Amino acid sequence: MKKTVLSMPKIYESEPHRIEFMSGLKSAVPDRFVWHIKYANLIQDISIAESGLVKGMFGMVFANSFLTKFHDSYPYCVDSWWELDHIPVAERGSCFNIFSYWRIDTRAFRGQWYVDPNMRNDCASGFAGVPKNYICTDSDIPSYALKNFTFSRKRFENRSPIISSIEGASSYFSLENDFDTLVPNEVINGYMEKYAKNKLGLSLKKVI
Repeated sequence: MKKTVLSMPKIYESEPHRIEFMSGLKSAVPDRFVWHIKYANLIQDISIAESGLVKGMFGMVFANSFLTKFHDSYPYCVDSWWELDHIPVAERGSCFNIFSYWRIDTRAFRGQWYVDPNMRNDCASGFAGVPKNYICTDSDIPSYALKNFTFSRKRFENRSPIISSIEGASSYFSLENDFDTLVPNEVINGYMEKYAKNKLGLSLKKVI
């Protein structure tokens, strides 16, 4: 299958900043599911669906871990008062739809994770959560460990509990965690599944 979408461009950093970053790395234990959050861009998301999350700045992939509130997640916790300053403060809590949410399954992808030293000052100043919430890995994240989600304002604002019944047994699921209000992006996830199957088919033909 011919690839039509280019991979994400590498972001270069200054050598002193790179050395400072690498010297500040400390191992981290991630949550089962961690979140790479970026500004929504269809072309970039299709590229991720094809190639996975490819290392960028400092040769890392960055993610949010052990968070329950969108307000504390990167990049919102940093950009909300700078990049989003054109949006009235009262409306900033409803602009989470400008992001694309990539969920990483850390059991499917067993890479080495580190605490992101770039967030140290933001955590100390109260603009963000605690250091363990912001992590990074020096490995590309394969697409099989990824699933894409989008923001649903309806689910975010109206958090009716989910009650399901299986073989006479009922379960109650609360939506207190903001990330539980996200909905799967069927377009991106469907494309990712189809691309993986086509790629596997081409690989088998080469073997045969």
